[in-house]
Amino acid sequence: MKRSIVQRLTYGGIVIAVALASLGQAAAQDELAGDLPEMDKVSVRMTQSFPDVGNALVTVHVSDAEREKLGQDFFSVGAGDDIVIFRDDGQGGDERAGDGVFTAIATVTDQDRAERTTTDRETDSAEQLVFSDRELVGVSESKRFDGDAFGRGAEITLAENVSPSTLSTTLGFRAAGVVVPGTNAFQEKVLMIRDLSVVQDPARTFDPCTGAGTPMGAWTFGRLITDMANSGASGIDPSVFVEDWLNNWLSAQTINTFNVASRLNMAQLIADWRAASGGGKLDLSIAPFRLLAIVPRLDLRQTVGGGGYSGPAGGNQFLDAGEARFVFGVVIPKGYTDVYIASSPIPSTDCSALRFSVIVEYGVPKCRCEDVRGWARQWIRLNSLPLGSPAYLARLERLTRQFARANANPLKPNGSALNQLRTNEIALAFPWNLREFRLTVFPFSMFQETTVADTPHISFNNSPTITSYMLSGLRPAPLLFGGVPFLSGDSPVPNPAFFWNGAPPLNPGGNPAHNQARFDVSFRSCSGCHGGETSTVFVHVEPQDPVLPANLSGFLTGISVPDPAVGAPVRNFDDLARREKDIKKLAKILCFRFRRVHVSNVLAVLKEQRRLPFNLFEGLSPLPVEQRLSLSVEDLVKRPAKQIH
Repeated sequence: MKRSIVQRLTYGGIVIAVALASLGQAAAQDELAGDLPEMDKVSVRMTQSFPDVGNALVTVHVSDAEREKLGQDFFSVGAGDDIVIFRDDGQGGDERAGDGVFTAIATVTDQDRAERTTTDRETDSAEQLVFSDRELVGVSESKRFDGDAFGRGAEITLAENVSPSTLSTTLGFRAAGVVVPGTNAFQEKVLMIRDLSVVQDPARTFDPCTGAGTPMGAWTFGRLITDMANSGASGIDPSVFVEDWLNNWLSAQTINTFNVASRLNMAQLIADWRAASGGGKLDLSIAPFRLLAIVPRLDLRQTVGGGGYSGPAGGNQFLDAGEARFVFGVVIPKGYTDVYIASSPIPSTDCSALRFSVIVEYGVPKCRCEDVRGWARQWIRLNSLPLGSPAYLARLERLTRQFARANANPLKPNGSALNQLRTNEIALAFPWNLREFRLTVFPFSMFQETTVADTPHISFNNSPTITSYMLSGLRPAPLLFGGVPFLSGDSPVPNPAFFWNGAPPLNPGGNPAHNQARFDVSFRSCSGCHGGETSTVFVHVEPQDPVLPANLSGFLTGISVPDPAVGAPVRNFDDLARREKDIKKLAKILCFRFRRVHVSNVLAVLKEQRRLPFNLFEGLSPLPVEQRLSLSVEDLVKRPAKQIH
């Protein structure tokens, strides 16, 4: 059945609820909403001046250019009545009007302060890797949280933005020798879990090639699909659910006006699976998928400051705790007909592995700062247990059930926490192809094939249209650009060296800014990231390895890649190291508590006097600290994700 699916521009409903308006505009607005300014630094110091409001001044530093762009002496974080205002008008804790330092009053508990001080002393090394977006750019001195100085009223920097202009002066940056290929024990136990003791755990996985394991175990494809269909609530038969998904390959799809070609060899996979199931419905307990990896992606969390690319709308602090993923490889067991491209026999079995990945990507529905921080700590605790031990496996299952079980998120279709399911294959036909599927209809939904996140249609490569987009600064890739459909329905990768480029006036070789704009668009796309920009041969977790564990790409484990368009610069990647740094930072963040602003009163004063009231809370009784808005100010400098993988 053909479908015409148009994916929303918001990539699943991202709403960054913040304030951005001139005073004149704000007077006419009925709500405070807009974009956050780009932040250079977030600092905090204790105060005794506002005992009814809080015990700490949180300051956000922005550049002169950014403040001028803001055109306003305040911005707010939140939505509806859950608003925190940062002000630069010399009132309410702000020291100096117009200096680009925006201030809000918060509460930090003694317990949080003590925990942060202790964890910094115990875990931080003298140096840390520095990343700009996903690129490894050098090493800087590690800055510990000085709880004693904070208690004495000193200003403590919590987070700084990484940009070429701040690397050497602010961060004590140094380059050279930063890429060390390979993984470490923490990454293998916490961030890219692919050890055989896990992916072949007989109690939780099932091997369709050998029959070993537990059919419909907790980490099998069949179990995940069954919980995703959630037939008890939806009435959807899981076997019908999965076959309807596979049928997308059997006919051409029209997505955002673009044709996505059929791949008819899928019919053979369906027919063989049906035959192995006894000729009726597809038996999910023998699904021809083997588990390759379990991957937490807390780095994709959305915050009020941006980040991520999918998940629930709205919110006033964290919107979610990122994603968590199961990576599967498709296999063809004994009795299946091999009509596929370059299958690889698996030793000691009658099975073959295909170059065909299925990645099941769940959003983690945790929003309170303490819950997101606790989620990071739960994953990190895996590192204290022997890999593959009964205690490790039991704890990992408890983690995965929080997002993979039926009704994990009742606010989404089928009650499933799924964000999207992605496939990545060349087994069915040339060229290499990536597709994306979502549950799009609430309350109950079958899979719908959708546009591929942040990837223009390949016909735009080397065209004036992609040049205009590269130079526009507009990110992520919109559904329409220049009034014409732009976002692609699939992502073909013609060859391993593929990258995105433009036509004149784009001048990658003569203008470094132009090449950075080119790289930004290419790297963000599925096809560029799985090709020349990262020197990746199509996949980051290899599904075709005859013997597990699956091999990982250099992008994940450490690699230096010359720019594919002009040969320079050489970019360094070590994404598992970046994720390690991120999750360890998240596990120790301070969760500040903010009093809610009296929104209607603030709007009334703005309308009448064209300025903020001195007392943002007048008319509202203060809530107990534990009931106030919880916000991680360190994540305010987190940029919107520039790359989706």
